[in-house]
Amino acid sequence: MEREIEKQEFWNDNERAQKILQKNKSLKDTIEEYNSLQNGIEEVEISKREMSDIADDIAKDDSVDSAKVRLQGKIIYIDIVYKKDVSKDKAKEIAVKSLDNFDKKEKEFYDFEYVLTQNVGDNKEDTGFNITGAKTPKTDSISFIKS
Repeated sequence: MEREIEKQEFWNDNERAQKILQKNKSLKDTIEEYNSLQNGIEEVEISKREMSDIADDIAKDDSVDSAKVRLQGKIIYIDIVYKKDVSKDKAKEIAVKSLDNFDKKEKEFYDFEYVLTQNVGDNKEDTGFNITGAKTPKTDSISFIKS
């Protein structure tokens, strides 16, 4: 697109030229936005092994059935499934404690998204609670929302 804009005959069709310029600006803006989202990610990189170790650490708690930690862009997703006798307050406490697995730099760089669920029956579809939570780089704690 840049090459086309640089051609001398580019402005022969003003309407077409305007459309191309708008599209070019839109693409540049999208690339710039993506680059800004990825800015600094190399300095605060979390490996798959670290995420697996964090999930294992969370799952060590007797109240936890399973835990998964995954990274997508600048968001760390933490899914914790609790045993049927666990209270909502205990579930939130374990989620908050999971932040201890991350250093200050990571907590100030990444967004954290939590999904806390409880299995109450043999069927994984039987859930006792579903709680979501989030922590941004600008906050020190997780904000929970009951869903």
